[in-house]
Amino acid sequence: MLELLTLSIDSVDMEDPSVERDNLTLRDVFTQGTFNLKFLRLRGMAVHLFRPPLQQLTVFHLEQTNNIPISYATFKDLLTASTNLAHLSVYGDMLTTSEWPMAPTPTSLIHLPALQSLRICGTDGRIFKGVLANIQSPILRSLTLKDMQESDIDGDLDHHQSTVPFPQLTELTFCDFDLSEKQYRFFFRLFPSIRSFSSFSSTIGTTKIYKPLCQHYTSGDQPLPWPNLQTLCFGFDPSDDPGLVEDLLIDRKKSLYPLTELNFATTDRDGLHLWLADVDTCGVELTMASTVEQWPPSSGMQYLDCDDILFD
Repeated sequence: MLELLTLSIDSVDMEDPSVERDNLTLRDVFTQGTFNLKFLRLRGMAVHLFRPPLQQLTVFHLEQTNNIPISYATFKDLLTASTNLAHLSVYGDMLTTSEWPMAPTPTSLIHLPALQSLRICGTDGRIFKGVLANIQSPILRSLTLKDMQESDIDGDLDHHQSTVPFPQLTELTFCDFDLSEKQYRFFFRLFPSIRSFSSFSSTIGTTKIYKPLCQHYTSGDQPLPWPNLQTLCFGFDPSDDPGLVEDLLIDRKKSLYPLTELNFATTDRDGLHLWLADVDTCGVELTMASTVEQWPPSSGMQYLDCDDILFD
């Protein structure tokens, strides 16, 4: 029985390629049913026209690699077709700006009760706010954002939410971007229960991490952000002051929010050890983490996803 399927379609021979198939009961492939399909990737035109049955999916990759948007109604139907959906990866700007709801309502919200991990990569930014403002996932644990820009998330996102959108979120990963201190504070408010934070970028070193996580908070006027933070991962910049690593660890410890593990996104083991030679690590484990872990995390499925190339 087929369980894993990737459909990548660059183009199709049709008169109007902008036509999308809104009715999800009109299947274009496997019309006799693939009732054990657990993993599905739809890339390019496959998002629009080549949809197998979705009802049993636990892992779903939606990858918009063309410039043909879908409607919000279709987007919602795709995501909610399976009540078992546990891992969702969205690439590209699926919808035009006007298609996203102006403000989420109980009827427009996309409820994904089984979702555990979510991954988003946009090409011009609309998808980040659209997904974060309109999806509700009560048990979501892991969120990965790639190639996001400062302007892609504005400060009114949390104003649209009467409650924390992902109350169980504990793992947050940034890939290939950085934020201002103001935007970091926004994420501190939006996701207050983070236990593990990773920032995979060659430009994000100790200086940029220390400021939002510790500086301005150590005076005692306000508590440090992310009090549950245990694991921190960021880039290795040998031009940074290694003393800031010690300051970071000491400040968190003094504030009663100590770290237990500090990872550096680098493969330069010798350079890292030399750089940290005189640093008091306060008993915190220091390791290297050169790449983002295979996604989805903890899916329980044994396979090598060779087609997962858009989040590299």
